[in-house]
Amino acid sequence: MAKTKITLGERLKDLRVGKDMTLAELAGATGIPLSTLKRLEGKDDYRAGHPDIAALAKFFGVSTDYLFDLTDTKNTKMPTSVRCICPMIPLNF
Repeated sequence: MAKTKITLGERLKDLRVGKDMTLAELAGATGIPLSTLKRLEGKDDYRAGHPDIAALAKFFGVSTDYLFDLTDTKNTKMPTSVRCICPMIPLNF
């Protein structure tokens, strides 16, 4: 049986409600305009910019793949051995 796809809006709402936050509180914490967050949670076809998606992933401590339901794994931390492969590339996790 195929997995039901979770939309970006559903994923964001689940994460926000899990932190017991309102949209206004999330806007204040991330610097993303409230109107943008309302559109993100309310429409499947709203196209968010990379900076907003990155800010939300960082705030919630998840990967962008998790936000877009490409993985069920929330954790964004890489093992130290992976970080050391390319020491010249900054990884801001």
